[in-house]
Amino acid sequence: MNEKIKLTSRQILLYLAEGVIHLHEPFDRHGFYKKSIEDFYNWREMDKKKFSNDIQRLKKEKLIKLYQTQEKNIIELTGKGKQKVQLFLASEYKFQYPKEWDKKWRLVIFDVPESKKKNRDILRRKLIEIGFVRLQDSVFIFPFDCKAIIDYFISLLNIKTNVQYIIAETVETEINLVDTFLQLNVLNKKMIS
Repeated sequence: MNEKIKLTSRQILLYLAEGVIHLHEPFDRHGFYKKSIEDFYNWREMDKKKFSNDIQRLKKEKLIKLYQTQEKNIIELTGKGKQKVQLFLASEYKFQYPKEWDKKWRLVIFDVPESKKKNRDILRRKLIEIGFVRLQDSVFIFPFDCKAIIDYFISLLNIKTNVQYIIAETVETEINLVDTFLQLNVLNKKMIS
C-alpha cells in the first residue's frame, strides 16, 4: 500500500506558483498563481486531512485565498503569499561563479534601519552565501558582477533605498582580498595571473 504524501505548506505555496517563477522575471507576469483543489489531488496521492488543515492555516495567515468558480474550488496566492514564495526561491538561490575575473571589486554597503532588522539579517546571510566577504559591519566585497541578483534581493526585502552597489578598480587591502578569495575557492590562480 502506497503511503500518502504529506505536503508541507511550503510545497503547497510553491506548487501554486509552479512554472511561473523565475528569479529574474516579474513574479506574476502571466497571472498563473492559482490552481483548483482538484489539481492538488491529481498531482499526488496525499493526506487530504493534513492538506485541508494546511490550506486553512495558509488562508488564516493570508498567504492564499479560496473561492469557487465554475464548480471548482480555487486556491490562489495573495500578494503576501507571492512574497513568501519569492523568499523561498531566494533562499535556495546559488550564485554561479564565472570562469574569468575582470579584476574589479563589487562592494555592497548598507544602512538598514532597526525597524527592518530581519530583512537586514537576511541580506547579510545571502551575501555570505553568495561568497561575499565582510570588510566592515555593513560593507561586503565580492570579485564578480552580481548586480542583478543583489537588485532582486534588495527589492524583495524592500530595502532598495538603504543599499549601495559599488564597482571599484582597487581596494587598499587588495592583496589580502585576493588571498582570502583564493582560500575560499571563489577565485583561482588562473583568474589572477
